[in-house]
Amino acid sequence: MKKLIYVLAILLFWSPFACSDDDNISVTNPPNPTSDDLTADQIAILCMGDSRIEGARPEYESYRYEFWKLMKSGGYNFNLIGPLEDNASYPTFMDTAFDNDHAGIGGIDTSGVLEELNDFLTSANRGPDVVLLGIGGNDVADNIRPVTEVISNIGLIIDGIQANNPNATIVVEIIAGAFGNSQEVTNLNNQLTTFETQVIQLATDKTTSTSQVVTVDMNTGFTNNSLYYADPVHYNEAGAVEIAKRYYDVLVPLLNQQ
Repeated sequence: MKKLIYVLAILLFWSPFACSDDDNISVTNPPNPTSDDLTADQIAILCMGDSRIEGARPEYESYRYEFWKLMKSGGYNFNLIGPLEDNASYPTFMDTAFDNDHAGIGGIDTSGVLEELNDFLTSANRGPDVVLLGIGGNDVADNIRPVTEVISNIGLIIDGIQANNPNATIVVEIIAGAFGNSQEVTNLNNQLTTFETQVIQLATDKTTSTSQVVTVDMNTGFTNNSLYYADPVHYNEAGAVEIAKRYYDVLVPLLNQQ
């Protein structure tokens, strides 16, 4: 019985991957006039996926704020876009309010992203130049569909992004697993190892002459590392910093090639 309760606890954490509006602190941040009104020279970046993208500060963190700070420090002219706004409280950085637009929805799986994809891609006055995609965890944790079908859905998501912008750069997460020492967590993380192998091949298959699709390894050195988790699934601040750095380290060389 204890085993069953533990499994349910893990699934409740991962499956909703949830954060509701009530989880966020409503504050008035300084104005960010360029949130959705992109200029021609800005890099439009869409952070898309589940509750790890959405965040629920202060309970757990999204990587988006830390990633935004890295991009600001790097001197890039960019704009985070998306149909949703994160109303949690974030400190200003370099005298600028956090650009809180995103496309992260707690509990969403790959089929849900496919349903919402058009809204995600058309939330600004043009589509994204860069998509940071973290999705598939809810599919795998809930056994909604086999890993092969999860990968197929991610392939369809990539197709939709490239149809919107044939020049898009797409960074797909090799998902960090859950935290814990039970056999159930081990089994779940093993499934994500299968996911890893297939998503790496998918990125190769979906890369075109104008659209780079790459993976970012969020698994190695992160999964089951107590330093990085606020609960069995979601990031604490240190976890968010690490995920942001990994995205940044993969993306910057691609941007510098353009």
